[in-house]
Amino acid sequence: MSRKEIYAWSSLVLTLAILGYYLISVFGLPAEVENYSEQITALIWKVIGIAFLVQLVLDLLDSTKIGGVAKDERDKLIESKAFRNAYYFLMVAVITLIVNVLITDAVSQASGEKLFLALPFMMFHILVFVLFTAILIKSGTQIFYYQRGI
Repeated sequence: MSRKEIYAWSSLVLTLAILGYYLISVFGLPAEVENYSEQITALIWKVIGIAFLVQLVLDLLDSTKIGGVAKDERDKLIESKAFRNAYYFLMVAVITLIVNVLITDAVSQASGEKLFLALPFMMFHILVFVLFTAILIKSGTQIFYYQRGI
């Protein structure tokens, strides 16, 4: 496994752990697992710490050029495809959110009440979720192409 593939895996794990912690903090845990909230939170923090340390070590190795070639043409090709996919997702999501704001604003004015997705705090949560999803798409694309052997 190359250094960039390890970095993609650790980025995926770190993003999933932070997203999980964010979702738990904002929406809470289901009632069935509420008794285990301290253990779940501790596990998420351990995963975040380990993934952060792995990424830090890999970044330090890249900056010092220890351990061989840092990035070759294959890595650049895979990285460009990953950024392309994340960019396309972000563009579709932003356009969808713009249309949503316009439609919900018109419907809210017509009905006299604010719709659920028109509330500022909901738009904030949607934007955070879109950001995390774009990062997951980037990391997932990199892992896919590294596993595929492109």
